[in-house]
Amino acid sequence: MNIEWNVIFGIIAIITGLYWIIKRSVPIGIEGKKPSFYAKDNWAILLGIIAIIIGLFFVTNIPKQVQIDECLDKGGSYNYGSNTCDYGQRKTPYNKSFNILIRKDRQPNAEDALKSNLSGVIVKHLP
Repeated sequence: MNIEWNVIFGIIAIITGLYWIIKRSVPIGIEGKKPSFYAKDNWAILLGIIAIIIGLFFVTNIPKQVQIDECLDKGGSYNYGSNTCDYGQRKTPYNKSFNILIRKDRQPNAEDALKSNLSGVIVKHLP
C-alpha cells in the first residue's frame, strides 16, 4: 500500500481541525515556546473548519493535479471529461514548423527568420 505525502498531510490537517473544534482552543505562538495567546470558542471552531477544508483539499485534489501534471510532462494531452491521458497525435491547428515565403526579387536571410519569432522556421524562396 503506497500512501503519498499529500494524503498523510491531509489526514493530519483533518485530525488537527477536529481536535481544535472539540477542544475549542487553538494555541497561537512561536513553536517551541509557550503560546502567546489562545484562539477560543468561535475562533477555534472557524480555524478547525479551515484546517479540515485544507485537509480535504490535499486528500482529494492534489492526486488529480499530480496526475494531470505527469501526463502533460510526458507530452500527452489530458481529457478532463474522461480523466484520461492521451499520448496520441495532438490535435492542434498549427504545424511544428512554419514557412516564410519571400518574393523572387528579395533574398531570404536570417533576419526574416528572427523577425518571425517562431521556432522551427523554414525559409522558402518563391519563383
